[in-house]
Amino acid sequence: MKIILGVIVLCGIIYYFFAAASAKRQRTRVIDHLVVGLLLLLSGYLKKRIPALAQFDSLEIGGLLIFAYGWAILIVEKFREGLHDA
Repeated sequence: MKIILGVIVLCGIIYYFFAAASAKRQRTRVIDHLVVGLLLLLSGYLKKRIPALAQFDSLEIGGLLIFAYGWAILIVEKFREGLHDA
């Protein structure tokens, strides 16, 4: 039953990202908000499921995940700039 529920939730999240990608205005902003919300949701889940993370506050875990997301966006953008300039 948990697997079925997990698949349903995953399909819903994927649907929201596809819907956000088809938005005409402020598409990247909507996607960024979906990702930040998902990361905050996952931070609480990770704290419960991984014993090594139990010593950290879920807000700290969420902050780390959001920072890593921003860092990954920066790396991808700089890579694209380098391809464009070359």
